[in-house]
Amino acid sequence: MTHPASQTKLYAVLRGALEDAVRMVPEAKRTSSLKACLAEKILTLAARGEKNPTILTRLAVLKVQESCQSCYGCERW
Repeated sequence: MTHPASQTKLYAVLRGALEDAVRMVPEAKRTSSLKACLAEKILTLAARGEKNPTILTRLAVLKVQESCQSCYGCERW
C-alpha cells in the first residue's frame, strides 16, 4: 500500500506536469478536450514508471502533438 505522503507528492508532480504542459499549448488551443488528452498521456507515462515532472510534461506534449488527430475534440496546434 502506498503511503499517504507519497500519494500527495505524486499527485503534486502529476498536477504540476499537467499545468506546465497546458502552458506549452497556445492559449487559443487550450480546450477541455486537449487538457484531458494531456492528462491521459501524463497518467499513462506515470503508470509506466516515469516520475520526472519535466519529462512527463515534454513527453505528454510531444505525444499529443503526434497523436492528436485520433483524439476526440482535440485539434493539432
